[in-house]
Amino acid sequence: PVTLAELKAQLGIATADQASDTVLLRRITEARKWAEGYTGRSFMPQVHELRLDAFPACGEIPLPFPPVTEITSIKY
Repeated sequence: PVTLAELKAQLGIATADQASDTVLLRRITEARKWAEGYTGRSFMPQVHELRLDAFPACGEIPLPFPPVTEITSIKY
C-alpha cells in the first residue's frame, strides 16, 4: 500500500542506498502485516486457504481477511 518512493519522500530521504532501501522495504512489509493482523483485513491481494472439519452450526462460513474479491475453488 506504500511504495518505497512514497516512504522516502515522507521521511525526507533523497539518496539511493541499496542497503537502506532493503531495510525500508522490509519495514513496509512488516508494518503492513502488523496492520493486517491488527485489523483482520487484507490491504493487498493475497491467497488464503480455509479448511473446516464440518459446516458451522450457524450455516454460514465466515471468510477471513476481507475483502474477498474471488473464490477460486470450493471442495466438499
